[in-house]
Amino acid sequence: MSFNKRNPDVFDIVKSQLKLADKKIAHLHRLLQTPAGIDRVLNLLYYLATFTAPQLSRLASDLTVKLPTPIPLFVLTPSSAALNEASVRLRNLSARISDVRMFMRLFGLIGMYQWGKSTLMDPPKDKIMRTLVAGQVIVNTCYQVLENMAYLNKHAVLKFSKRTEGKMWLWSTRCWAAHITLEFLRLERVRMLKGNKGERDYEWIKTWIANAANAPLSLHWSMEKGLIPDTAVGAFGGVAGIIGLTDAWNKCA
Repeated sequence: MSFNKRNPDVFDIVKSQLKLADKKIAHLHRLLQTPAGIDRVLNLLYYLATFTAPQLSRLASDLTVKLPTPIPLFVLTPSSAALNEASVRLRNLSARISDVRMFMRLFGLIGMYQWGKSTLMDPPKDKIMRTLVAGQVIVNTCYQVLENMAYLNKHAVLKFSKRTEGKMWLWSTRCWAAHITLEFLRLERVRMLKGNKGERDYEWIKTWIANAANAPLSLHWSMEKGLIPDTAVGAFGGVAGIIGLTDAWNKCA
């Protein structure tokens, strides 16, 4: 008798969970209908793969057996071999995601044009803000041009030398670093203009954290040999990625 009483509750729970899952899938579908939504999802997947791959390699190394021979021999156990393979596959996935995202950004100059046009037509009233935003438009346009050229050269669409291509990659990222610096200054100016009202501006804090998470990445890729390991790249990028995806998710609710 007690079983029969509980049975409808189980069905109700299952039914409600299926409805919730259906809503989430519909929400995800709406998110993936926009280029920005696709980019946010791919961005987070890229950094998750970048973060996870070194962890799997480290685990595989820990599970490798060292034989007590005059010449040290290392034997891969089935577990370490599987972890190594998974690590390689994740690195391959992150490389493909990076390539897809750069291909999608080939059309980014149109967005830069619209941003520049809107800034000219309706500039910020504050002079310092106008200067900072204008600077961001310029460095982001330079970033997009350089990245597009480097990407097309990588795929043999253009015919620059590999040395020139390498410089394009570096300087495109340095332009991104300049944007991040200007964004810190812009956020500080926003804070000053609003004054200390004793209120917490959630959007401001969120933007500042995302910008701070991207800062080490821009410095890392601005150097020929880099500055931080992949684990740190994945961690910093993951923070910014979660914030970006959460924003995109909420906007298409």
